[in-house]
Amino acid sequence: MKWYKSWNYLSVDYQTTIGTVADLTQRTWFRNNLRGDAVRLFFSNQYSSEKLEIAGVSVGKMKGGVLTDLQKAAFGGRKELVLQPGESCSSDELALSVKEGEEIVVSCYFEKENVIRAAATTWSCGSWHTSYGSGDQTAETMIAEEKSCGDIYPYIGSAPISCDVVIGLTEIWVRSEQKVVETALFGDSITHMSYYSDQLAELLYERFPGQTVVTNKGYGGNRLLRDASWIPDVDGHGANAGKAGLQRFEGDVYGSSSPEIVCVLEGTNDLMHPYFFKRMEELPETEELSAGMQKLAAMAHQHGSKVMVGTVPPMLEGEYAFGEVGEKRRNEYNSWVLSWDGCDGALNFAEALANPEKKELMAEGLHIGDGLHPNLEGGRTMSKIAYEKCAECIEALLTEK
Repeated sequence: MKWYKSWNYLSVDYQTTIGTVADLTQRTWFRNNLRGDAVRLFFSNQYSSEKLEIAGVSVGKMKGGVLTDLQKAAFGGRKELVLQPGESCSSDELALSVKEGEEIVVSCYFEKENVIRAAATTWSCGSWHTSYGSGDQTAETMIAEEKSCGDIYPYIGSAPISCDVVIGLTEIWVRSEQKVVETALFGDSITHMSYYSDQLAELLYERFPGQTVVTNKGYGGNRLLRDASWIPDVDGHGANAGKAGLQRFEGDVYGSSSPEIVCVLEGTNDLMHPYFFKRMEELPETEELSAGMQKLAAMAHQHGSKVMVGTVPPMLEGEYAFGEVGEKRRNEYNSWVLSWDGCDGALNFAEALANPEKKELMAEGLHIGDGLHPNLEGGRTMSKIAYEKCAECIEALLTEK
């Protein structure tokens, strides 16, 4: 028997208050593809300057639309969890039998007021989603007077496209006797928004029930070569886009497990931000992007991972434009990726998402309306590209002695 991740998302450091919670239950449903006899939960207060206090946590599983096997989680024997700034903690082992296709349901009761500045986020809500209810409802099978994340967090609710959040909880692990292959998706907002990762998980979970997991390591606004772009007129000055991909890769991907497969999609913001923020001195040469990706792939190979690299999708016109030189370098970089023998597979997202009559544009119907971020259909298109390579690799890894 071994412990494997069933779910994991990165928390975003918003560097501003997104809302407060008090006398409130957060309930989150997580898609699970593992079969096991025990569960552990991992919590973090990584980015806050104030302590995070959770009065109680319960765990159950959704079976046939009914929440069953509900039980209280403990932390060193205590039901309360208090995390100081920067502190992390795992729950005690929970004797909860789960199997592929069942959702793991985690409820957290925040009795005292907590100021929230960081959260894991999803726009797709396909592999997990959250709702809220007043008071302590951790022992209830149904949330009364359900509220959405947008109701609780004004910062999230005011966004053009609302997302779901989960605070505190960062990982769920299941103890299983089956061999499990993890695929981690690393990238910027195109990965982070989850339209691509959730549908890839759906395809792989159907093909390999109980034997594979997909984890999302996307970070909106992230660049491969440079830290977050400085934005003077917004809260946090744009720092929530994180450290450069090359700097965060090892910690974010290999911090608590070692995925056998890593799919990487970076470069969009490296090429677009210099135009959007009028800092053309930051526009990388094609060779710089290529060298950065070679370094990242080398790190993955040092950890024993197979690495698949995606081509940068199109987006020439509109508010978020690459510009003429940026578009030229995008095409040069993509050609290099497709011919590069230093990775274990190229994922030609650019070709799959392009308008067939004008390949410098993303096809209509495949983006959220900004020409930059794939929507549900765009994510489905991307997932089919990644599925072919990942499924072949997972099959080989599972049959190894």
